[in-house]
Amino acid sequence: MRHEWKHQIHLGEDLVLSRRLRRLFPHDSHAGPDGSYRVTSLYFDTPYDQALREKLDGVDRREKFRLRYYGCDTGFLRLEKKYKVNGLCGKRSVSITAEEARLLLAGEDDFLLASGEPLRMELYSKIRGKGLRPRTIVRYDREAFCYGPGNVRLTLDRRVRTGLCSTAFLDPDRFCLPVLEGITVLEVKYDAFLPDLVRMAVQVPGRQAAACSKYALCRMGLFLFFVYKRSYSGVMYSPSFGVTLVALCLITTLLIMTVISNVVLSLGMVGALSIVRFRTAIKEPMDIAFLFWAIAVGIVLAAGFLPLAVLGSLFIGGVLLLFSRRKAVDFPYILVVHCQDAQTEEEVRAVVETQVRRMVLKSKSVDSQCVELNYEVRLREGESGFVNELAGMEGVSHVTLVSYNGDYMG
Repeated sequence: MRHEWKHQIHLGEDLVLSRRLRRLFPHDSHAGPDGSYRVTSLYFDTPYDQALREKLDGVDRREKFRLRYYGCDTGFLRLEKKYKVNGLCGKRSVSITAEEARLLLAGEDDFLLASGEPLRMELYSKIRGKGLRPRTIVRYDREAFCYGPGNVRLTLDRRVRTGLCSTAFLDPDRFCLPVLEGITVLEVKYDAFLPDLVRMAVQVPGRQAAACSKYALCRMGLFLFFVYKRSYSGVMYSPSFGVTLVALCLITTLLIMTVISNVVLSLGMVGALSIVRFRTAIKEPMDIAFLFWAIAVGIVLAAGFLPLAVLGSLFIGGVLLLFSRRKAVDFPYILVVHCQDAQTEEEVRAVVETQVRRMVLKSKSVDSQCVELNYEVRLREGESGFVNELAGMEGVSHVTLVSYNGDYMG
């Protein structure tokens, strides 16, 4: 069992700290020429997010299972169980092949029991007993240092990002969404004691200590993205806006962390931001709510209230998903008809009145060749066959029925 400290530091602190550590301690022997390597993990969790909830609640005895590989080599895979008891951390691991990992991703787990290996059999029992399933990919670039006395290991985890689909775990080239851009996670692990040299080396003015979980942060970013995608009700969904929400959350976090760490810098930042003007129109009213949600999450995370950010987001996301699933009683449509003359216009109006529940004339345009009518209509049980009848009428040259969200533009 080992002690483990985690801290979030911003880019300036990372620059100072990494230079200091490189002069004092050797890099991990398995690292690349620059002293760093990439880590890709796939975390398991129950349908009720037990591992995530226990992390947020600060449960003294908790555990989590994960698959992990380093760099782009999926030939060396590890099945790991990380556990924590009364503040002390431990880890058990066993090797696993890429083919076995593919079986797990496909939901086939009988080979775990047949292997007879204790850790594999334990994962099998948790899969069958608690419903553990692959949930979240976490990927980051790690720079690791070692120090013999105290068996100390210091790591700087940068560019934390997450995969959008757990089945892409074994694809090292698949795009991963940034969730902690601009922030580095400092981890200090040691056995019985922490040498004074290490304790002084990791001191950075203004550092913010926190129980930082890369797994929890990745789940937060994906949750915001997921809720927006599922609750969107506009005409055309924009994936880039979902990514923008995650980026806005991270940017806000960086700004607030900077403000709380340096008063003079915060005053200058306020002055710089005060001249910014946003002129892009928000087409969907609900997008404004998501923008404020992303900003609020960034502020709360920067203040160190990770449980509040997660629980608040779960509540807000639940409310938005609940209301987005409610079907409108009368879904509006716009009916556009091009008529030859006034007589045809009256005939069209008479037909439409008998075929829809409600109709309202929104606009009428007249030129030398035709009369354009725009009606807002409410269909009877979704029946739209009258559109074909209108198109076949003499004097009608064009008919269009369009669903819209209530914002009419004439």
